[in-house]
Amino acid sequence: MPNCKQCGTPLFSYAAGDQQEYCPSCLTKIREQERQVSTAELFRRFPITTGLIAINVLVFVIMVLNGVSPIEPTTEQILRWGAQYGPLTLNGDWWRLFSSMFLHNGVIHLGLNMWCLWNLGLLAESLYGRWTFLAIYLATGIGADIFSLSWDALRISAGASGAIFGLAGALITGLYFARLAVPRSQLAGMIRSVVIFAGLNLAIGFGIKIIDNMAHLGGLVTGLAVGLAMAPVLSRPREQRQTGKLAVITITAVVLAGAVFAVRRAQDYAVYFGRGDQLIQQRDYPAAIAQLKEAAARKPTAPLVQLLLGEAYRMNHDPSNAIAAYRRALELKPDLEVARARLRQIEAAQP
Repeated sequence: MPNCKQCGTPLFSYAAGDQQEYCPSCLTKIREQERQVSTAELFRRFPITTGLIAINVLVFVIMVLNGVSPIEPTTEQILRWGAQYGPLTLNGDWWRLFSSMFLHNGVIHLGLNMWCLWNLGLLAESLYGRWTFLAIYLATGIGADIFSLSWDALRISAGASGAIFGLAGALITGLYFARLAVPRSQLAGMIRSVVIFAGLNLAIGFGIKIIDNMAHLGGLVTGLAVGLAMAPVLSRPREQRQTGKLAVITITAVVLAGAVFAVRRAQDYAVYFGRGDQLIQQRDYPAAIAQLKEAAARKPTAPLVQLLLGEAYRMNHDPSNAIAAYRRALELKPDLEVARARLRQIEAAQP
């Protein structure tokens, strides 16, 4: 009588020619292990790119189910869900640097970004590997937000496009400078396609005011730097790359952390602006004026600070100072129609 190959238990045959190798108990365990291996293999082969697209779509669906407009979300809605905004981000909501990457201003914005992510993401993931690709995506997305904050801390921004431009930058320098076992003519075609994508989209962004092109540029620059640092690592045999990848990602994280603190120091006026705005909503106008005057002292060239300061003076029944603030706002930004309308309203009421 044969025995089980796993545990040695005698095996019983119930039919002629029935060849058994394992007892029922061991056979059950073996099949369970095979299922676990298959699941792990499926997860290993599941692209991170697909997972990122799924997360973006899921966040959008959840927002819509909670009452956010699927076509044109309001400023309040997008802020409530975690958009990047200097007065909040620089005042302690650092998580917005991350959350803003997964929010979109309507279904068209989402669709365009996910199409770009699919096309660039799969190529970048195949070049850098799954987890390095994810780290580059997140790092360049945060770099895009930091660059946007450094340029205009009062701008509200959301979307995956900064990280997508980061992938484009990492592909350009990674493909160009790494010594890869791919014909140079084939690499040249890939690089040319990515460069055309980045250049065309930047040009479109500069022509449309509502697009946060500084975030695009920041993501691209961060990606170019990361790809350049990764190029020597990619030139090594595949089994020797892990330590180098980890070193580049660690250094990138340290640089980004330093950049966050530098921007917080340089753009601290936004924190005072946010406090003043909140105090106006609470109808504490004298306290709001004090905060906004501090913001104006730290950033004399910010028209929105002057506009809000004028609002605080107006609500505090101080027309002369309100007029001065509105005029200063118009000097800084002549097309600021809100300030012009307020100025006409106050001047018309003067004796």
